[in-house]
Amino acid sequence: MKRLGLAVAAVTLWVLPAAAGTRALVMPFDNVTRDRRIFWLGEAASVLLTDDLNALGSEAITRQERQRAFARLQVPPATALTDATVIRIGQLVGAGQVIVGSLQMENETLVVHVRSIALEAGRVEANVTERGPLPELFTIFERVARRIAPTSSMSTAELERLNPPIAVFEDFVKGLLAETPATAINYLNAALTRQPTFDRARLALWDVFTEQADHARARAAVAPVEAASLWARRARFLGALSDLSLKKYDEAFAGFKALADQAPTPALMNNLGVAQLSRAATPQTRVLLQQGCRRGSGRRRLSVQPRVRVLAGPRSASGDLLAARSRAAQPVRRGRPFCPRRGAGGWGQRGRGHP
Repeated sequence: MKRLGLAVAAVTLWVLPAAAGTRALVMPFDNVTRDRRIFWLGEAASVLLTDDLNALGSEAITRQERQRAFARLQVPPATALTDATVIRIGQLVGAGQVIVGSLQMENETLVVHVRSIALEAGRVEANVTERGPLPELFTIFERVARRIAPTSSMSTAELERLNPPIAVFEDFVKGLLAETPATAINYLNAALTRQPTFDRARLALWDVFTEQADHARARAAVAPVEAASLWARRARFLGALSDLSLKKYDEAFAGFKALADQAPTPALMNNLGVAQLSRAATPQTRVLLQQGCRRGSGRRRLSVQPRVRVLAGPRSASGDLLAARSRAAQPVRRGRPFCPRRGAGGWGQRGRGHP
């Protein structure tokens, strides 16, 4: 019986560091007095200040990138960190600036201290203190952001329109901090009950369900996000990732392609290649993966590492490459990778980068 060798590309995405001085990493703030009433504000401060800096024109690193750096250094998220560890995390994510801070309640007043540290120069660039009542949380952090960020034409009213009610934001952050999936789901659903249009909570629900490998519920979580939402593109991207995991390869390919037709990115071109490979390996697959490798968006260039394997198992009648792989003997690596090498990944690793 003739056995066919199948070439399968396994793809890993890496975020390459930006040039020094171009990106800011906002660390979770320290709850100085360990006040249980505001335990959620440490993470909330980081999320909120990151959002404001990005809205004002700075380039602040997302929470997801920060968490990946914590994982690489095996740093527990709730641990108080030394300056050396903070600097190392900043270097890992390609930050040129690290922002650290603390907060505490003085009677009914929230007091926020913030330092901005330039990593290359090793000096404090800004030392900011702001205070105000807790219901003015968003206003307090807007003032902090404006004292750190470059001059921006965005008005206070425009920034305020981006913010949910504080109770919704509190439920959202508590969902991010929850130690169990059930608790996280309860908090995030509570945020959506208070404000059904708060689509950011739907994206967080996608993360929770995906970590549990419940891809059908993850897909359903982001489906209600409307096209007019600020989070619509991200929601469509995550939905297509769920389709891949559910082996709905045609739907996944269509979803990634619709986004790529609007604005191609490395992650999209990579995932188009993976989706096409899952449907059937064709010459177009290699082209898509090469485009994912070569498309760099300035400071956030992505590198794709393919690993080509020749599988000894026969191809099934349905063309199911995953089934063929499961029947394969020891794989043999052949050929030269057609993109810059940086690490190795297993079958079907998809990029969760910027869509």
